[in-house]
Amino acid sequence: MSPKVDRPGEIEKTEVKTNSSIQLTCPASGVPLPAITWFKNNKPIQANSTHFNLLNDGWTLELIAAKIEDTARFVFIVSGYF
Repeated sequence: MSPKVDRPGEIEKTEVKTNSSIQLTCPASGVPLPAITWFKNNKPIQANSTHFNLLNDGWTLELIAAKIEDTARFVFIVSGYF
């Protein structure tokens, strides 16, 4: 089964309080599992920094201690396979 996004075009508006954390999960599927790349304002997010964690093999993006500067559009790309 080729990779696909389960709910394409669906935009989730998420709010988080300053200094709180949030997890965003990629709604995709495929066999074998596709690779997931997360972006903030069109720039790739580096795995496991002091501010971001990629969990579940990249399927979940965790934003740690949110700041005003984190107001942005977060997107993911589903590609290839692990």
